[in-house]
Amino acid sequence: CPPPAAPPSAEVWPKKEPLDVEMQPPPMELQTPTPLDAMFATPETWISSLPS
Repeated sequence: CPPPAAPPSAEVWPKKEPLDVEMQPPPMELQTPTPLDAMFATPETWISSLPS
């Protein structure tokens, strides 16, 4: 009983809650936090993005 009850619960939870929660933040975070994070994350990241 544990195996069948575990898979469905783990697949439904992470697919409904995590997906909704992770799908909403990306758009807003990608607008500012992402560029800034990428620039500070590694000099090669924003350097490669630069039109140099």
